[in-house]
Amino acid sequence: MGINQAKQEAKRLKQDHQAAGQIEDDNTEAERILALNAWKKAKALKERQAAAERHLAKAELEKLKRKKT
Repeated sequence: MGINQAKQEAKRLKQDHQAAGQIEDDNTEAERILALNAWKKAKALKERQAAAERHLAKAELEKLKRKKT
């Protein structure tokens, strides 16, 4: 194997390694985005549930107030 051929092979290996790293970075970014979206959905659901519970508690309190008068 000549020097130029060895350099070309090393260059190809480096490019392949960089391409694989880019694919891995893209996959990691996609996983991060999916996790963030799942967290946002879970947070929104918890907030809606808390709001519904506050609404029910307020309605129950109003009902009790009406019974007293």
